[in-house]
Amino acid sequence: MNTSRISSSIRLFACPRYYSQYPKGAIFPICKEKYIQKAIESGEAETLKKLPIRAAHPTESSFVFNDYTISKLINQVMRDGKKIVARQLVYRTLQRIKNTQVELYNKTTDEEEKAKIILDPVRILKMAINNGRPLLKLQPLRRGGSIYQIPVPISNVQALSLSMKWLIEAGKEKDMNTRFVEKFTNEILDAAHNRGRVVKKKIELHKICEANRAYAHFRWG
Repeated sequence: MNTSRISSSIRLFACPRYYSQYPKGAIFPICKEKYIQKAIESGEAETLKKLPIRAAHPTESSFVFNDYTISKLINQVMRDGKKIVARQLVYRTLQRIKNTQVELYNKTTDEEEKAKIILDPVRILKMAINNGRPLLKLQPLRRGGSIYQIPVPISNVQALSLSMKWLIEAGKEKDMNTRFVEKFTNEILDAAHNRGRVVKKKIELHKICEANRAYAHFRWG
């Protein structure tokens, strides 16, 4: 008789059964304002508010800066696992962008020019990142004992990360008397207006890709 099989089956049935702390059908809370608004407009909110709700995930919040792009930027700024420090730097940068734009708005006397001034710092940040996103990247490839830099399309995720990396690097290239937040703010505002170091880096990369387009066929060689 196989006693090991019997003992294993006994252990299987002896395992305690774990129950969920939430009732069946419990839903996760909606933290994004735009999704809450959509649920209200569609009438889905009336159904959802009758259902049991789970606790929100620690990373979820209705905070105004709770955004995918901002979260990704915080992770890029973070060094040595110090996420609180990185979050404070990014939030202070966004606050400084807001203050700069409000000051510019108050100084502007022309109503048409005032209407063109963007006051939302998150929107400005996304504009800056979008203006710094390259369309191509260089990929080293060995052919006949030589290494060629081949221009290849870049994915949206890679382009987003590279644009953020360039912004952060530009923010770190500062004078001893200039703080990171101040320099980072200036670089974001410059990139949002399609100028500055990040935009120049993107243009230079595209120029190199254009110069190396003769090697593009090596990708399929």
